[in-house]
Amino acid sequence: MCSARAIGCVKLPSWVLLMVTVVCLRCCNAVADPSTDVPVMVSTVSRFTIGVYDMTVDSNGNILYVSSSRNGVYRLAANGSVVLLAGSSSGTGGAADGVGSLASFNLPRAITCDTANNIVYIADNSNCRIRTLTLATNNVTTLAGSSLGYRNGIGCDAQFVYPWGIVFHSSGVLYITENYYSGGAYYSNIRKIFVAVANVTTVVPSVGYYFSYNLCVNTLGTVLYVSTSYIILQVDASSGMKIPLAGSFGVEGSRDGVGTVALFNGAAGIALNSNESALIIADVNGLRIRMLEIASRNVTTIAGSSAGGSRDGPGLTATFSFPYGVKWYCNVSLASCDVCWSLTPTTMRCASCQLRVCRLQQMHCQWRQRQRCRTRSQILSLSRPHGRCPHRAQSVPQYQSQSTSQPPIPGRCMLPALYRAPKLEVHRLQMRQRSRCR
Repeated sequence: MCSARAIGCVKLPSWVLLMVTVVCLRCCNAVADPSTDVPVMVSTVSRFTIGVYDMTVDSNGNILYVSSSRNGVYRLAANGSVVLLAGSSSGTGGAADGVGSLASFNLPRAITCDTANNIVYIADNSNCRIRTLTLATNNVTTLAGSSLGYRNGIGCDAQFVYPWGIVFHSSGVLYITENYYSGGAYYSNIRKIFVAVANVTTVVPSVGYYFSYNLCVNTLGTVLYVSTSYIILQVDASSGMKIPLAGSFGVEGSRDGVGTVALFNGAAGIALNSNESALIIADVNGLRIRMLEIASRNVTTIAGSSAGGSRDGPGLTATFSFPYGVKWYCNVSLASCDVCWSLTPTTMRCASCQLRVCRLQQMHCQWRQRQRCRTRSQILSLSRPHGRCPHRAQSVPQYQSQSTSQPPIPGRCMLPALYRAPKLEVHRLQMRQRSRCR
């Protein structure tokens, strides 16, 4: 497993590695070896006929994702099969708790996983609720929220305004972005839930004239990074103090540069890399994957261009169709070298949506380092409520949920006719393993 500094790192299945080659990154506190660097590569992991806004990875390395168009939570397993874990098989929206298909969602936007307890949390946007999914039983409950509004409180006494992004920290805390439109402008709040007691509070009562998409949190749980339409914000998790890191308010573009010189065109997905030195950002309308070095505030484009499409290949020659989410993952095994990469779904306005891999960096860990590599969420195991609204009748609003007639297509990742991933450089990895890994 990865180190405590690599939040969200899990061991990924071998089929994912067959889809990617390798580039160098600091993982497990290793030391860089520039001689092993190879170019950034983009590969397609799976194709969908549904809109995928966000995804996470469970403790077994399965990819979990939410579909707003199908109102469900799905699992993409190591063998490429897709399974509906919760939500209506017909895509019908609703607000019911229950097991599997008895549960219902209405435009779920974001998902995060507590891998230590095998519990998934979902931002159920149009229901204005935060839902839990226990992976052992596929049971869905409502953790907090009941109807549209803005109110702190316990469980269903709290209210949310269209929750959009969500991230879990291993201390047992959820952070949520929510957005609302008033007076011709968008406003955002950042909310916080202490999961053990389902207590909802507010970190930032108003982010400002921003539409806040997603957020991520550092390992210590002290700093949040929030992606908005034009600006990347750094937020103190305790005081709520906001610091713009890059971008310019009200000015859209895809220009690289430092601080306000850099421009974004819908910075949607955001994730911290393993040593927390940089942010990976999905620039949805810019059709690019960007990197923001936190210390210098320098923004560079690492994949994609102004040309939309779904071409795999080296970073700047690859193309994206509205990349939306970003998740950072590392694969660490005792017998091979470390692979760290970002997952990006292309979700919006695409006839055939995809889950893409942007391979960024690789590093060699020593044996002693590997022995103590593990995530904070595995170190700390807290009691989790199944839900805080089990006995309360929940009113169900009139739903205007999207529905499609086609189910998701299983990701047959080994078929070259469907997936144009580059071949794994097996020989190169074996040579590096013998000569570098200790």
